[in-house]
This record gives sequence, C-alpha cells and structure tokens, in this order.
Amino acid sequence: MADLAKEYYRSRTDAIIERFGPGPRVHFHNGYIEKPGVPPEATLDELRDSMNAFQEKMLKFATDHWRSFADLSGRVLDAGCGLGGTSIWLAQNFGADVTSVTNVAEHIPLINTFAAQAEVAELVHPHCSDIHTFAADPGRYDAVVALEASCFFDRHRWFSMLSSMLRPGGHVLIEDVFLGAEPGWKNTFDATHHTDVGSVEEYHQAADAAGFRFIGGIDISSHMADFADWTIAWNALRATQPGADTEGLKRAIEAQRALQRVTGREVDGIRGQLLAYELAAPSL
Repeated sequence: MADLAKEYYRSRTDAIIERFGPGPRVHFHNGYIEKPGVPPEATLDELRDSMNAFQEKMLKFATDHWRSFADLSGRVLDAGCGLGGTSIWLAQNFGADVTSVTNVAEHIPLINTFAAQAEVAELVHPHCSDIHTFAADPGRYDAVVALEASCFFDRHRWFSMLSSMLRPGGHVLIEDVFLGAEPGWKNTFDATHHTDVGSVEEYHQAADAAGFRFIGGIDISSHMADFADWTIAWNALRATQPGADTEGLKRAIEAQRALQRVTGREVDGIRGQLLAYELAAPSL
C-alpha cells in the first residue's frame, strides 16, 4: 500500500500543482465549505483560487481549534506533508519550526522552493523518509500534524514512533477520513485512493497503546463532501482544454463522485473528522 501511494503521489505531482497551485502554499486535502454550489461560469483560474481558499479555510478551522490546547508555535512535525502547504502555513502564521516528512524524493526541492518563495525557508525543513522509519531525538516535538495523511499509515506503528518523539504533554493533531457507520465501503475507497482508511476506534486503540489520551474530535463530513463539487467542476472544465488527459480526468471525476456518495450524501461510509491526542506524562 505504501509503495502504491508513493508512486501515485509522484506521478500526480504536476497535476496537483496545476489544480491546486501555483504555490507557494500547495495543498492536497479537502477544503472547508459552508455554502455549497459552484458558479456555473467559473473559469479554471477562479475554480483553482476558490479551492485553495477552501483548503486554507480547512487549515484555519483546524488550527483555530487545536491552538486552544496545543502548541503550534514550537517544533512541529508535519507527517505526510505533500508539497509542504501545511508546513508553510504553520511557519507563516505561528512561527513554527516545522519538520516536513514526505516519502516522495522529488517533492523535496519543490518544498524548498515554495518555502523560499514564502520567505520561511529557515523554518521549514523537508525530509524524505517512510513515516514509520523516520527518526528524531526523544521529546523533540511539541506537536505532530497530519492533514489527510494518516489514512495511509500503520496507525499502531505511527503512534508508537510518535510517543518517543513528542515531549510529554505534546499533541498529535489529525484531519482525515475515517470509516463511518457502513464500513463495507472501505475496500472501494482504499482501492481508489491507495489508502488504508480506519475507524476512529482503531485510532483510539493505537493511541492508547502508545500512551496517548484522546482530547476530542469534530465531525467535518458535511463541509468536506461539498469540496468535491469544485474538484469535479475543475476536472470537467480542464478536460475540454487542449492537451488534457481526458481519460485521467474522467477517472478523477468518477473518484470524486464516489467520495461524495460515501461521505454522507447517499451512505454513511466515510466520515471526515478532526482528532486530537495528548501524550501522557511518564508516571513517577
């Protein structure tokens, strides 16, 4: 699964930048939508600008919530950082010193370029590594963030690894998709997105086994599902342009429509959530 996901992201790099760029903050996660509906006459540039704004609204919504109990201005690990959009956001908005971990080597120079463009190169430090084997000094980080990345991880291995890297009282902060009340959709979703999506209960069990306590969660499914309307509109319009990968864009549209169906529009198969965990202090 990890190799498939790595190759998927490597092969999709140019398409991600075209759809969600141009940078320096390029995100590859869902946006936060409060009012559904896509203007029918929107251009590609207007659709792209709107999607970026919605993605950053998701980041703001998440970080506004997390900052009420977590330190996002210290040393932060961005697990599964993609092209560094979250890392750059944290550095620019909170002055965080961010270690940005990706398993795609080709993304490292892009992250460095984007961080330099955003004038936070001294605060964003990209590393190429499998997240399960990434190593850091004990207690180095104040917080770990993962924006739609933990669905690719072995959660038990990941939380176990984080328990040594976080300081006591540090936090793991997650925005992702999870199994809903009809988990039979897992295989379909995983096959489409190369994920290993899990239940919230599975996360709780993995975190508890590694010495974390659950702080709380927020369901964001309704806001997340509507974001697919915008990516569908962008893909459909792009497919009419010269040089478009028409078949690839059609497949992307079908994948987004499937995501909408299982995130509450038709069945409760996949749910969007914010989750937060705190590393317990060692017993005296």
